[in-house]
Amino acid sequence: MPQAEWISRRFFFPPFGKDTLMSITLRQRMHQDLQLAGLAEGTQKMYLRAVRQLVTHANKPPGRITESDVRDYLLYLKNERRYSPSSLKIAASGIVFFFTHTVPRDWVLFKNLHIPRPQSLPDVLSIAEVRRLIDAVRTPHNKTFFWTVYSLGLRLQEGLHLQIGDIDSARMVVHVHRGKGAKPDLAATWRKSGSAWLHRCDLTDSPW
Repeated sequence: MPQAEWISRRFFFPPFGKDTLMSITLRQRMHQDLQLAGLAEGTQKMYLRAVRQLVTHANKPPGRITESDVRDYLLYLKNERRYSPSSLKIAASGIVFFFTHTVPRDWVLFKNLHIPRPQSLPDVLSIAEVRRLIDAVRTPHNKTFFWTVYSLGLRLQEGLHLQIGDIDSARMVVHVHRGKGAKPDLAATWRKSGSAWLHRCDLTDSPW
């Protein structure tokens, strides 16, 4: 099933009697607005889910939701559901997108809305710890994959879509596809450690 069709079927807005057609139309319009905005597929899913959950909570068609409804819902997520700042930001971003692009509303709430980022520091492994972690992987192709992702500093989706043909050994670069913001043909430096690991495993003729 095509990705666009799957999103449309999975993340629908609940029907409300005579307002069912309007709900479906707004869902489709929002999906189109997300595509035109160039947002990644994963972001589209999260934003559609955020609006669907708002509609379910407010128990009214999306076009009839008021500023007060949105305010109460965001406070509900923060104070009762105890959403983390990152989860709350995703929910708020999806709702703001809907009410600024699909059903434009000039609400003061959105102008004053601010969700601070958490200040926690990430865990950073030492090179020795990374080596021990990856050396624990038994299958050669999986170990090669992890060393490549680590050496190039790739994101998950970038690593999952990496192919042998993306490696340009002559220029010592790797062409990265599906980068952040769905930008294709990004180039990452192919470090000596990753190149040497591929040569040692001799996996140039098989996919990983």
